[in-house]
Amino acid sequence: MTKDLLSLPLISSSADAGTAPITGWNGFTAVGALAESAAAAPEPDAPQGEYSTTSPAILSTVALPDTDATRPVELLAPAGGPDAAFAAFHYGADAIYLGLMKFSARAEAENFTLAECAEVTAYAHSLTPRRRVFVTINTVIRTDELRELVETVGALADIGVDAVILQDLGVYHVLRRHFPEMELHASTQLAVHNRAGADALARLGFARVVLARELTSEEVRDVTAASGVETEVFIHGALCYSYSGLCLFSSQTNGRSGNRGKCAYSCRDSFEVAGAPDSLRDGTSVKRDPAHGFPFS
Repeated sequence: MTKDLLSLPLISSSADAGTAPITGWNGFTAVGALAESAAAAPEPDAPQGEYSTTSPAILSTVALPDTDATRPVELLAPAGGPDAAFAAFHYGADAIYLGLMKFSARAEAENFTLAECAEVTAYAHSLTPRRRVFVTINTVIRTDELRELVETVGALADIGVDAVILQDLGVYHVLRRHFPEMELHASTQLAVHNRAGADALARLGFARVVLARELTSEEVRDVTAASGVETEVFIHGALCYSYSGLCLFSSQTNGRSGNRGKCAYSCRDSFEVAGAPDSLRDGTSVKRDPAHGFPFS
């Protein structure tokens, strides 16, 4: 692994990589009634926040959430490969998230072997202050993959990664049964975009909810204030044309599922609207061939 390009570390190292144990979670408790703060929050009829296509100064008028000094903001950086992970820590990231060679929503990235994940995690935990490493299992998982998945997460538990980021709620139950002490984060692929969604995941035992990337700053503040669970938001990166975790466009047009880590970003192509004299017997009046375009909403 190449680390010579960086003058590591900028921060001092500590031999003590220990942390307080994560509180155990025994069994599954069914979700009861939603908390009053979640249930009594009707969704707005129109988008919230201020938008402008011409004036960048509008950004300064959007109200920011009040900062709670007891919950400092964590700067979490993506690590597409080992060099990116070391660079993120070198330049001040509090934590990184990374994907393995399988089960990651970024299947085309360099990603990490288990050995590389172990090396990066040990390095992160040796730093002062201690840094954290989260591993993404943010795709939907097939039944024939469950055994391999459990073995993989077992290896991650032995490595001592700080949390696993999940999309598949079935996988959530599997991991709770086999690894009750592992910290779990709800991926943005779960499309949590309101108080009720965050409240439901908090009741399941998720330690953190990564909110849908489509939310405005006001919606983020509202959900965060009412949910009673840690929230995470993206501040830089691609924005899904649809809703994270709910789009099937890439699967339909290219046979590459965004929910399996292979999104082709078809929505970023140029399109022309064209009619076609088809009947509605198949549920669409648009021909499904390149000459007439593809159905997309």
